[in-house]
Amino acid sequence: MFRSKESQENSYGARQLLRLLQLVALVGVIFLVVMTTVGFRHIQSYQAFQLAEEEASWLCASLLREEANQFFRQDSNGEYSLGIAPEQIPALSRSILTFLRPLDIHKVVIYALDGNIVFSTEPAVLAHDAPPTEVLDVVSRGELHTRVYEAPENHDIAGGSYADRDLIETYVPIKSPGGNVVGVFEIYRDMNRYSGAFAQVFMQASALVGGLVLLVIGCSVLILRCGFRELTRAQEELHRLATRDALTGVLSRREIVNRATVELSRVHRLFPGDPDFDMSVILLDLDHFKQVNDGYGHPAGDAVLKSVAESIADVIRDFDSVGRYGGEEFLVLLPGTGRKGAYLAAERIREAISSKVVMYGSNCLRVTASLGVSSCRGQEDSSIQSLLKRADTRLYEAKAKGRNCTVCRPSTPPAEESVYLASLSL
Repeated sequence: MFRSKESQENSYGARQLLRLLQLVALVGVIFLVVMTTVGFRHIQSYQAFQLAEEEASWLCASLLREEANQFFRQDSNGEYSLGIAPEQIPALSRSILTFLRPLDIHKVVIYALDGNIVFSTEPAVLAHDAPPTEVLDVVSRGELHTRVYEAPENHDIAGGSYADRDLIETYVPIKSPGGNVVGVFEIYRDMNRYSGAFAQVFMQASALVGGLVLLVIGCSVLILRCGFRELTRAQEELHRLATRDALTGVLSRREIVNRATVELSRVHRLFPGDPDFDMSVILLDLDHFKQVNDGYGHPAGDAVLKSVAESIADVIRDFDSVGRYGGEEFLVLLPGTGRKGAYLAAERIREAISSKVVMYGSNCLRVTASLGVSSCRGQEDSSIQSLLKRADTRLYEAKAKGRNCTVCRPSTPPAEESVYLASLSL
């Protein structure tokens, strides 16, 4: 019933932490996708190089098998070398082009080990320089070498044009029938030939990885939400236990005094000496409450205390506060309220308590209360203790006057008190 106004702030830190974790998770997903893309590009290039080398090796072996008599020369010592007679080049070129045209080949070049170009599907390159020395050194040892090459404006074997396109350039060692490396077979193929298939695999793999990551993050967020929900409830419960009276649900003594101290400091700071911005406290004590405990038991007394707390809460304003000050004592804080307004509030509280019937089993219990009212005297009340002390003094005056009454002025004679009450009722 008595919901703490601070309870809505208790889960603020938990919600902020949850948002931070969600942000970290989102950044993690983006980082993972980026790293997956970069890694897959490296894998794609590696796989493309492997496929290119396998296909180039197959093409070289196929050409040598078909045209071996035109590629190799044998000297008197039985040693083989790479050599193509000039008169054989036109026929060899037509044969190679016929063989390669369906295979999406951009260019083929054949080198001798000394770097001389002995054949090319582009006659214009016959006068060009040989491959780099380090490439020839690698291939001369019988190893393949592959790299990516950005092609300028040119035409492929099938007659199509290409420009600014990434080509895979593969160098394959040409071995003689005796097993010696005698030349280099260079082949150019479009990188996109391999990228298409890998792109499809990449999209599928990315979708799978992304889906798994989102699933894991989604489950993690749900778990975190449940955890933070429980944490928030635990924080609210701890705050309630720290600031609320366990029996009645109103503020604890420590909390109500803290609030009164803060309100007094606010009045002194913002409205020094301004009578329109005052504050008051009401200290009330139930009359003959010990008789209830002795006659009906402590559970009956607890029921009465709960009923009194509800009665007070029903008649004060939303921004007023009520707390349990002692065993059967309650303290009410009235911000922005002067002495007259505090007296009227105290009378409403007294009448609400005295008119309430508490049912306990088959017993109808009634109690009354004595109330002392104290209002802030500007800078005279430097601490809340002086305000509470006057309220406590007036509470005892109310007890001395016969109980079930309110005292807001010290030692007011009964006649003057009646006149004062009449003036307030006007």
